[in-house]
Amino acid sequence: MEILEKAVDMTVKKFEKTPGFGYVVVLASATGGIVLKLFAPESSWLLPLVALAVSFVAYWVGGFLDDIIFEPLYGLQPKEGRPSTFSKWLAGPGARLDNMIEERARAAKKFHLTNQKGIYKTAKKLLSNTELWDGRIKLCLDFSKVFRTLIIPMACLLGWQLLAASTDLPVAGLGCLILTTSITVISIMLYVNLRLHHMRLLYKTVADMPAFRFVVNVTAGCWPPPEVLWSVGDRVISERALLVCQTDPNKK
Repeated sequence: MEILEKAVDMTVKKFEKTPGFGYVVVLASATGGIVLKLFAPESSWLLPLVALAVSFVAYWVGGFLDDIIFEPLYGLQPKEGRPSTFSKWLAGPGARLDNMIEERARAAKKFHLTNQKGIYKTAKKLLSNTELWDGRIKLCLDFSKVFRTLIIPMACLLGWQLLAASTDLPVAGLGCLILTTSITVISIMLYVNLRLHHMRLLYKTVADMPAFRFVVNVTAGCWPPPEVLWSVGDRVISERALLVCQTDPNKK
């Protein structure tokens, strides 16, 4: 019993360190349960293994979409130097993208007048393990990764359906093709929108927190050197731990 409790505790901690993975496992379990019941009811014992394997692979592969989709469109240095028309369309109606960019600049300016590189990791470090992070900020990140996980499997299914439609391979009807396309497009848009909302909330929270920089002299001599600290909200943290303070904005 004690071993089981430790295993459950370790699993919960793993899920907490991997945003959205727990939700992905639940989704895979539900989907796998339906599939197994329809096609292999006698193999229901395989469900936990299948769910974990599918969840892990889909989650890991989906991580590449951050570099393929999100960073080029919404990173600090888009190719054209400003958000493209496509990136604005994908972000949805309203000023969601503009608000995120504005809050990112406002949060970064609290720590560095010109640099924004590293502000996401800095903001995340400042808010991790707090009630502010565990609320809407983390929830938006979790669900953005759930929808990110759906994109590649649905895109592969869509590719198979399109290939099968043009050959003699077995394929479902037009209704399934439309459904697969819709789920793929909706997953992409929800992934992007939830991630932007997560970032806007994260940056706004940090930007609104009181922050100031101060120096502590540990000894009267020359060694060790003075320690530069930041007081941000109810936290005091070394400047060396804040990436936005360490990054040279002019360095390529």
